[in-house]
Amino acid sequence: MKSNFPEPSQKMFDQVGRLKNKGSPLTDYHSHIRGGMSCEKALDWAQKTGIRSSAIENHGKDWPLSNDTAIKTLILDQFLF
Repeated sequence: MKSNFPEPSQKMFDQVGRLKNKGSPLTDYHSHIRGGMSCEKALDWAQKTGIRSSAIENHGKDWPLSNDTAIKTLILDQFLF
C-alpha cells in the first residue's frame, strides 16, 4: 500500500539516529485512522523513519467506534497480530 507521506530525507535519518543514540527515541502518538490513513501506512512510515508510531481511531457518538463491541473488534482484528 503506497503511503501519502514524503520520503524521509537523510537529514531526518541523521537527526532521529542521534536522538536514539542518546537514549531518546521518538514516538508519534497522534496518527488518526481516517482520511486515507491506515494502520499499515502508519507502520510503513514508522519503519521508514525510525520514529515509532501509534495509530488512533476516532471514537464516540457518530464515529465508527461508538460502542464496546466495535472497540473490541478493532483491538482483536487490527492490533493483536
